[in-house]
Amino acid sequence: MRSAAAAASLLGLFALAAGAPLRGETQLLTADEAVRRALVANPELAQAEQNLALRSAVVTEAQSLFDPSLFADLRVDYAEEELVGSRLKSEIDRRLQLEIPPPALDEAARRLRAAIPTDVSLLNPTTCRSAATLIVVGDAPTVLCLDENGNLLGVLDPALAVGPTLFSAVSLAEAFVGLEGLNGRIQLFADSLRATAADQIRLVADILTGTATALRIQRDNIGDLPRDRETILLDTGVDYRIPFRNGIALISSLSLASSEDNFTDKPLDPEFGDSFVANQFRVTGGMSLEIPLARGGGRASYSAPLVAAEKAEEAARSLYRHAAAERAAIALEAYWDVVAAKHRLALFETSLSQQDQLLDATQQLIDGEQVARLEIERNRAQRAATASSVAAARRALSEARAALAREIGAEAAELDVLDADTDFALFLDQSIEAALDAEAVVQLALAERDDVQAAARRVEAESTLAAAAELDLRPQIDLRLNASYNAYHETFDTRFYEPEGFGDAFSEPWAGPSYGIALRFRVPLGNNAARGRLLQAQAATTSSEIDATELKRSVRLEVLEDLSALADARAELAARREARQRIEETAAATWTRYQAGDMTVLDTLITEQELTRAGLELVGSERTVLSLLTRLRFVSGRLVDLPAEGDIRGARLLPLDSPLL
Repeated sequence: MRSAAAAASLLGLFALAAGAPLRGETQLLTADEAVRRALVANPELAQAEQNLALRSAVVTEAQSLFDPSLFADLRVDYAEEELVGSRLKSEIDRRLQLEIPPPALDEAARRLRAAIPTDVSLLNPTTCRSAATLIVVGDAPTVLCLDENGNLLGVLDPALAVGPTLFSAVSLAEAFVGLEGLNGRIQLFADSLRATAADQIRLVADILTGTATALRIQRDNIGDLPRDRETILLDTGVDYRIPFRNGIALISSLSLASSEDNFTDKPLDPEFGDSFVANQFRVTGGMSLEIPLARGGGRASYSAPLVAAEKAEEAARSLYRHAAAERAAIALEAYWDVVAAKHRLALFETSLSQQDQLLDATQQLIDGEQVARLEIERNRAQRAATASSVAAARRALSEARAALAREIGAEAAELDVLDADTDFALFLDQSIEAALDAEAVVQLALAERDDVQAAARRVEAESTLAAAAELDLRPQIDLRLNASYNAYHETFDTRFYEPEGFGDAFSEPWAGPSYGIALRFRVPLGNNAARGRLLQAQAATTSSEIDATELKRSVRLEVLEDLSALADARAELAARREARQRIEETAAATWTRYQAGDMTVLDTLITEQELTRAGLELVGSERTVLSLLTRLRFVSGRLVDLPAEGDIRGARLLPLDSPLL
């Protein structure tokens, strides 16, 4: 009978062979955490994120088409023009009027003073009834009566004057206006003053002298005849324009305009013997409405760049999400590789431990002379082979950890990835669904796949640009409506650029409203630029449609292929599990027969090898099914849940045991 120690060793051997993987350290990294770390660390995703940021920037740029705009302008014009026509004649006449009277007036004053009489009598009005001329001197009611020969008859008492109908009254002011015959009249006037009172004569002489002096001063101040006229114009304004997506634009405006007229190098100023030309200030406020009447009412044409940019941004966002799902699938594959490698290592280590126990038991049996020494040599040879497999399994685990480390951006040294009791069954038991409806899965993939959605958005973007390019070939018709109010002010106190003038204009009553309507019609002739844009847009649209169609076909094939492979893998997994169960039963029967002495150590070793091989095959089958499940969820768009916006670290791995449909 074999020893009790040998029996105990063999009992432990089969217990290890039939049980779960070895327990190790606490789990450090979950599959969900591995996915999150992989998404954060992957440089391709970082590039995709930058591409998304670029597309967002393009959208921001396109939005500027409908940003309100504030326009401000300031214009100052200076112009010189030669005096011609009526303005030149007027300036010449003014100077003649100021040049001719002074000498005559001085001479008349001299004669008056030389002819001061010693006595003058007051005349009765009847005396002047036959007189030819009545001259009123200054503002005083002094009337000098002259006969038809210009001789002074005397001074008429105004109180006794009969009435103006009897005489032709001529004032000094009127005399200066009508120059013709002035010298003769003054001469007659001077000759007739012999009988006039001395005070009255001196008064008239002083008036004549003062008038002559004033005219000379005015003539000196007015200066030489100007040749050029200068005009300074100031025009400033502010426009606020609000465009809308339908092409309509609302414009509010406020404009300020002023002008100043002068002669070159000679101000128009009373101080210089001239009269003012008042500075003018005008303020106008109004509203305008620009309405496109053609090209689809403006909406399709004006909004196309922004709509296309928004669609392109949506496509970039979907591609970013698809790339994240793809990296998540790759990270999960690396994660499953580590799990599988750890399970294989555990199986080989268990096998090696079992063989060590068998070696001890065999040695005890040899010592008890119950078996031949040859048995232990077979045991030792098998142990050496198993030890080699353990070393290879450790190396494979190290390589799997390094690959996972690259995916998640970690160092291999930190990856004591999983506790040894982690089993594929934790992921598989509830994940292997019943036979799925292939067409339902295909439709799910077409609806959920982000790359499919991206392709659809690209088609929409290109179609939008193509539609706008086609509209650009049509005539452009725009309607403009405007209404305005304005206020006007003139002043002699300010320059054209001084704010006080505009402030006074604002305080003046506003006139209006003024209305305006304009219709602008533009017909492109040739328009090769728009035609070229249309051809490019149509080609881009067709290309994107081809890509979208091919992608849908590829997705359909991927789904069908993965479903078929998964069905085969499920069948294989079921067979592997049954085989493992049967080999476990065989191992138990072998142990029973060994106890009865019907089995040799060699038979026991063979059973152990078969049990290890069955375990390895089961791990491989489980790994395949899990990989196919991962891929099926990826191709159907149900692998990870990504936040619509924000940090990708918010990504969450969808449970593999959740229903796909």
